[in-house]
Amino acid sequence: MKFQVKWLGKILDEQDSVIYKRAYKSKSFVRNFATFLKCAFINSAWDVVTIDGASKNISWHHWYDYPGGGGGFGGRIWVNAPEGDDSYGLVVGSSSQVFNKQDYTIYSKIPHGEGDPGTLYYRECIVDNILESDRASVLIKRTFLNYTNSEAIYVREAGIVVKSFEGSRVLLVRDVFAQPFTVFPNKKLELTAQLEVVL
Repeated sequence: MKFQVKWLGKILDEQDSVIYKRAYKSKSFVRNFATFLKCAFINSAWDVVTIDGASKNISWHHWYDYPGGGGGFGGRIWVNAPEGDDSYGLVVGSSSQVFNKQDYTIYSKIPHGEGDPGTLYYRECIVDNILESDRASVLIKRTFLNYTNSEAIYVREAGIVVKSFEGSRVLLVRDVFAQPFTVFPNKKLELTAQLEVVL
């Protein structure tokens, strides 16, 4: 059995036609990811470094009180960030800083914006899955739009950031692309991270 993450980036025009696309195989799980898996398997708290550099102990599940009494445990880790929220989900940046296992944040995040210099518009982060006879995949996809009038935006790094129930943001994967994705004005970058288990 093999576990892997693959990136697929597509530059699209205004009609969503593909200008070019490139695929990369991720080799960049950070320390937080290993901790995340360990604590998922034993249902315990996990010690992580959040994207702002703080050390936190975050538990895997949260007790929910139901209306009318009673309650139950529910998941407390999310990646499906809403439109306009650049704090978690798929997050992109402009830095080519070499990957390190201790990385806890995107080095130079390209923030969400609606035309301000150096920004991209972050659409909703969509999560889907694929189940086949020999593999199972989770797809995390997000589209980034360049609404600036004349500035090309260069995406050199990308990461998967999860949000915990209490609001902490934790980086699990950070990759630096061998070649940047160039997003010209009025063009889009559609980026997909595919987390895949191959049997």
